[in-house]
Amino acid sequence: MVEILCVWEYTVFSGDNGFTVCRYQNLEKGSRFVASGYGLPTQRGAQCRLWGQWKKKDQKWTFVVEQHQEELPSDLTSAVEYLQSLRCGISAAAAKLLYNHFGPSLWQVLEKEPEKLRRVKGCGSINLDKLISHYRETVQLRNLLSMFQASESKDVRRIQRMAMQMGPDVEHLVRSNPYLICDYQFSFQEADQLALRLDYQRAQPIRTTAAVISRSEEHTS
Repeated sequence: MVEILCVWEYTVFSGDNGFTVCRYQNLEKGSRFVASGYGLPTQRGAQCRLWGQWKKKDQKWTFVVEQHQEELPSDLTSAVEYLQSLRCGISAAAAKLLYNHFGPSLWQVLEKEPEKLRRVKGCGSINLDKLISHYRETVQLRNLLSMFQASESKDVRRIQRMAMQMGPDVEHLVRSNPYLICDYQFSFQEADQLALRLDYQRAQPIRTTAAVISRSEEHTS
C-alpha cells in the first residue's frame, strides 16, 4: 500500500454517498495528483495522509484511497486557513492572534480547555462558542469516518445524519455499542464489520439481539 503526505487543493467531484474525487499536492515531492475515495479530507490548510494504490484509467493515473488520516496544521498560514474553513465567522487577523498565542497546542486547547480562548487579548469579536462548536463537530465527524474506514459503511451522508441524530456523544456511544448503528439505517452486517474494526467483544447478548431484530425487520419489509 502506498502512503502519501499531502494537502487538499480542490474537489473535482462530490457524490451524495460521500464518494469524492479531489486534487491534492504531494508535500514530499511537490507534485499534484488526483485521488478518489469516500469521505476524503477536504479541509483547507490541514495536511493529510492517504493510503491506497495507483490505478490507470483512460490514460490517466488516479490514486484510489483505502484509508486516510487528517493531521492538524502546525504552521501559522495553514492554521489560519483551517480556522477560517470552519465557517464560524473568524477573521484572518483573529485566527492569527489565536495561533500566535497558543501555537500548535491551539487544537488541544480547543478540544479540552476552550475556556482559555477567552483570555486572549484582541479576540473579543470572535464568536468563541461557534468556533468551539464547529471545531468539535469537525473532529467528531473525522473520528467517525476513521472508525468506519475499514468497513463497507462508507456512506458519509448516513454517518453525518447519524451524528446529528445521536448528538455530541455519538463517538462514545458507537464505540461502546457498535450495534446501535442498526437504528440509523445501517445493516446488521455493517454493524458487525464495525464491531470487528473496533475489537468489540462480539460474543455478547447485544449482538444477538441486534441480529434477531435485523432478521425480523427483513421478514416484515
